[in-house]
Amino acid sequence: MKFKIILIIIFLNISFVFKAQENDTLPEKWSFSDCVEYALTQNVQVRQSILTNLSNKVDKEQAVAQKLPSVNASVRQNFSWSKSDNSISDESGFSGSNSTSFGVNSSITIIMETGLII
Repeated sequence: MKFKIILIIIFLNISFVFKAQENDTLPEKWSFSDCVEYALTQNVQVRQSILTNLSNKVDKEQAVAQKLPSVNASVRQNFSWSKSDNSISDESGFSGSNSTSFGVNSSITIIMETGLII
């Protein structure tokens, strides 16, 4: 008798599990154009290419807005001193060196009629 009650309880639990897995609302059927549209909007490569195009447009707008050339200049000065001892004549002295360098850099963005940026 105990075995029958356990068997009935197991059977009812299993039937509830299968009933819970049934879905009364089936998903909407997609047409081919819906599938293609979804793929185009969700594709990572397509999204990256859209972002790249937008970034290129912003770069072009910045280049057009930048009408003046950029100029950079630099100056470098270096001093070095050293003490030298002569053990034979028991003399000591200082020697020094000096170096100076200058640099200038200029750049300008040229936009061709085709929209290419050089």
